Amino acid sequence: MKNANAKLLIALAVLIVLVAAAGLIFGRNPMEISKGKGPLTITATEGLIIPDPQNAPAHDMPADTPFLVIRADGFTYPGVPLTATGDYTLTQPDGSYNILHVTQDSIRMSSADCSNQDCVSQGAVTCGNVELRPMGSLIVCLPHKLTVELMVPGSNSVFLGEEDWK
Repeated sequence: MKNANAKLLIALAVLIVLVAAAGLIFGRNPMEISKGKGPLTITATEGLIIPDPQNAPAHDMPADTPFLVIRADGFTYPGVPLTATGDYTLTQPDGSYNILHVTQDSIRMSSADCSNQDCVSQGAVTCGNVELRPMGSLIVCLPHKLTVELMVPGSNSVFLGEEDWK
């Protein structure tokens, strides 16, 4: 069972990398932060920063501060520094949702109303395990066309590099 799960996670990671490569070749640059109103309504518990598509990521945070990047249906929200613990509720226009729990060094999809719950079972991405996870720094919810990524300074990312935040 564990071997089958590991193979499934590896296959999913390869698929994500291929989709990202196809996006670079055929579509919009995934490193580009989208402007305008995104498809999600993002609410957060007190103390968390809500990404504002009209503004660039905060640059006045210490260089070693991890960031959260949210992508939904082709829209990339500006990076949000992880400075507090709490929950982001990511609500789609049709009312479907994902709840992302964040700390100062981790992200975890704690709940979602998607049909397969794969995003919830992907577990936490932490500053310490990002290089070891089959999915790297990503948590993916395919039914909601949603990815969340923990950007850890000094580590590699599937989509964005540390230099994109400078």
